Amino acid sequence: MRPVVLELSAWAGMAIAGIMAAVTARAADPQAQARMQQVEMQLRPSLPQRMAQLHVPGLSVAVVHNDRIDWAKGYGVAWVGGPAVTTETLFQASSISKPVTALGVLHLVEAGKINLDHQANEYLKDWKIPDSPFTANSKVTVAELLNHTAGIHLEGFPGYSPGEPIPTLAQMLRGEPPAFGPPITVGSVPGTEFRYAGGGYVVLRKILTDVTGQPFDRLMHDTVLMPLGMAHSTFEQPLSTELAAVAALPHDTGGRTFKGGARIYPEQAPDGLWTTASDLGNYILAMQRSLKGTGFLSKDLALRMFTAGKEHWGLGPIIGKDPRHPYFLFSGGNYGFISVFVAYENGDGVVVLTNGEKGGDLAPEVVRTVAGVYGWPDFQPVRRHAAVLPAGSLEGLAGIYRDSNGSMVAVTRKKDALFQNRIGGQGGPQRLYAQSRDRFVFDTQVMQNYPETAEMDVTFARTADGRGHTLKEVLDGATVLVAATRLDPAEEQAFLRRLRHIDLRYSKQMAAPGGAQALRQVIAEVVAGTPDKVHVGPDIAEVLRIDRIPNTRIFSAMGAITSVSYRGTAPSGYDTYRVLFEKGDCVFHILVDEHGVIQNLDVRID
Repeated sequence: MRPVVLELSAWAGMAIAGIMAAVTARAADPQAQARMQQVEMQLRPSLPQRMAQLHVPGLSVAVVHNDRIDWAKGYGVAWVGGPAVTTETLFQASSISKPVTALGVLHLVEAGKINLDHQANEYLKDWKIPDSPFTANSKVTVAELLNHTAGIHLEGFPGYSPGEPIPTLAQMLRGEPPAFGPPITVGSVPGTEFRYAGGGYVVLRKILTDVTGQPFDRLMHDTVLMPLGMAHSTFEQPLSTELAAVAALPHDTGGRTFKGGARIYPEQAPDGLWTTASDLGNYILAMQRSLKGTGFLSKDLALRMFTAGKEHWGLGPIIGKDPRHPYFLFSGGNYGFISVFVAYENGDGVVVLTNGEKGGDLAPEVVRTVAGVYGWPDFQPVRRHAAVLPAGSLEGLAGIYRDSNGSMVAVTRKKDALFQNRIGGQGGPQRLYAQSRDRFVFDTQVMQNYPETAEMDVTFARTADGRGHTLKEVLDGATVLVAATRLDPAEEQAFLRRLRHIDLRYSKQMAAPGGAQALRQVIAEVVAGTPDKVHVGPDIAEVLRIDRIPNTRIFSAMGAITSVSYRGTAPSGYDTYRVLFEKGDCVFHILVDEHGVIQNLDVRID
């Protein structure tokens, strides 16, 4: 998973040619071939069209069915102008590295060399998890590192461009340059809360190497990848010249290949796996068989691995919330590589790997299409149809609604359709599909890249005169995510003016006043290590404060700014700027308010 501060996106108009150029496909039998063709035909718009729309040059898919890989296929190209994706093309699996790394730990548990419930420091030699007030009465266990409850707050890593100095494992653990991150420490009482932590998996890598005395990539190759039949996979970072020749390259949101190629992730355990969709299909099969007592793990250990802990995380994978048809899943996003897999504990599964930043939109759509073709009970495609309502039914619903946290939802009307838009979000307006006079649905993803939820219910309550009074968004028919009340007319008009201004800026592609100046100032303050609240809103100020150390190191290494150029405005009101440094290139998406203050910021580095 990406770190909070470094999330790349860019606008570029490069078209994708030959999306459906020569592909390599593998299907077990004619019926599997027919199912594969159904998936291709039912995705709307067509798969090549959708890839072109999203500027995703390459895609690799594998489907598990009836205890085997039903079919696997590559689509598009490994890079723009490059060879076709085949079933053997390597993609960065990003955070899907974590559930695979977990098997390395569990293999040593089976061998009696590690106890999940013992203190992690028992297995660490020349470096230990530092003591802190949070560990005074509760030490970090191996199991807590696996399910993200160890209290480690280091979420993710930005990676390194080829040619940059690469830190050693010791430097990453201690937070010493050239590592970008801070030292790995415990920031909350172990076992008390869930906190997604790639840093915890760096500690697990250290445990694996200290216990076995073997390099991590070799250990994983011998004890996990080869036994699972993941013959094309590797944790090498960077890839050897031989393997790089059969690997996809990453692309930004406009389909532009990163000029430096794939970034390097020396942490390896949380984010360094290169793999194929078929190999991850074999991982799924091994986990399903383990739960039956015939796989890589013993049944007892597999059952513990798939026991949901806090926030439904197991010892590696995420565990589905519906006990009637349990499933497991994971998703990942490195620079230019987005991936996801979902699988039932006893049944089907699918793996989707992409080499484009917009793969986070494409991959869930592929998953849902597979779910529809194979008749899964979950992940079904979105119902994009609306009931026919009597004339005047939509009157009075358009307006601005605010929930108890201060978040704003704008409901707008265009002819006979309603749209909702989270003010301050990057998504832009979403069509509401009427199911009745006061109930609507829309397509949603609660977390990026995860296809668990395809629809959100939106229900309005009206006043006696028919004016919308409250709005409620309900997930899965049970979880209320938003309960908002409409603003009074005077306050509502102020926000509507802001939305009309955003629409104008989007239609004319005009930057918000003061954005470039504020962006330059924020970068200068980050380099100096003194981010100020004058130019950014409180939420961004807090993120910059928390990530001060890695941000200062990253932007200091890039040298002075040589240019700041406006690249466009999104429907959500975010302005895109490309910032060139003496030694680097960044794309920023910023949301600027009427006072020239940056209220939200998203940055990615090429």
